[in-house]
Amino acid sequence: MLDEMGGVGQKMKKVFAMWTVCALASLALPGMSGFVAELMVFVGFATSDAYSLSFRVVVVCLAAVGVILTPIYLLSMLRELLYGPENKELVEHEVLVDAEPREIFVIGSLLIPIIGIGLYPKLLTQVYDATTVQLTARLRESIPSLVEANKVAAQPVTQPTMAMSVQTAPSLKD
Repeated sequence: MLDEMGGVGQKMKKVFAMWTVCALASLALPGMSGFVAELMVFVGFATSDAYSLSFRVVVVCLAAVGVILTPIYLLSMLRELLYGPENKELVEHEVLVDAEPREIFVIGSLLIPIIGIGLYPKLLTQVYDATTVQLTARLRESIPSLVEANKVAAQPVTQPTMAMSVQTAPSLKD
């Protein structure tokens, strides 16, 4: 089906630009909201103490496969749809109309938060930060093994101080 639409990018330059930008946003490139989301998921899962190390390694490797496969299928789709050789049948039988101002407005309205969140993710993360902290605290309380691990890790290490090491000499009055 995609091969039937080849070469559309040459006739529909605005649609070509919008499809390309949206596909790149879907690839989770830096500066786009998908990058921030993937980064938070990867870092959050990889640093979580709720799962064993071997499970985290397996899941992160599987997710990395997805990160590798996503550009393959998205860029292949763009190549077939927009860059491929022009389909003469499609051009002869269909009137290809480039994007109108309404479509450009809609896609632009969607791209503003995608790029905005990608450049300044705190716009969104500050909204749910307090709730996430409360949820994490409740989760840690409900799983005793995590609480014990945190108590052991949080215990301060006492180091001898100067006051502890000085011993008092017996007084001469005795």
